[in-house]
Amino acid sequence: MMEIKELKKENYVLKAKPDYDYWANLSRGTLNKYKAQFGTNFNIIIYSEPDLKANYYIIPFNKLEGLFKDEFLAQDTIINEGSRRWNVSIANHIFIVTRCDEPPVNVKEYFNGNLFLPKPSIIADEEDESSFWEGKEFYILHKSKERDPDLSKTAKEQRLKSDSNLCCDVCGFSFAEKYGEHGNGFIEAHHTYPISQLKEETKTRIEDIALVCSNCHRMLHRRRPWLSMDELKNLLVK
Repeated sequence: MMEIKELKKENYVLKAKPDYDYWANLSRGTLNKYKAQFGTNFNIIIYSEPDLKANYYIIPFNKLEGLFKDEFLAQDTIINEGSRRWNVSIANHIFIVTRCDEPPVNVKEYFNGNLFLPKPSIIADEEDESSFWEGKEFYILHKSKERDPDLSKTAKEQRLKSDSNLCCDVCGFSFAEKYGEHGNGFIEAHHTYPISQLKEETKTRIEDIALVCSNCHRMLHRRRPWLSMDELKNLLVK
């Protein structure tokens, strides 16, 4: 039997109160950490017996994802953003989030399931607004700034004055050096301004734009929270 501390490495594990229909609190901050690391490829494990021999649920997060929206968070008198939570319960195998107006989910098939879980897939979900846990509005705003053709063009023109090959700011790769004439002038723009501070009226400076190759750009965006330029540089295999 796997120990709870081992399960917690790759799954969100909750101790519930069985006398109250498996009532428990699910932390938004903790949930976001698992989403940042595994996307939607992890489980919600809710148990009541200390040894996990019976009376537990192992539920794939993607079966419950639509229930965990900010508008369904518990309403506290004093709100601490770092500890916001959802109140959840399971009654007659029906998973319920308090204040949620989405249809509840039948989780009977996940009751007393297999505890020897496969490791989450190394394959990350393609990034779009549905996997962007800061919110759809942030996703659209970030992409619109990153794809601003005037800003991208200006950043490249300035860089060309000092680097005619437009080398990647992370790994040094140059499309011009690799593909010759066909690669001249090609590089991608990455917006480095902190997402949590991004607003519609935020004025983007050239200094906020990094020029990176396609591979590094995907790696910067692969997990949430995103890596900084320096963090990705430190991951490069020497």
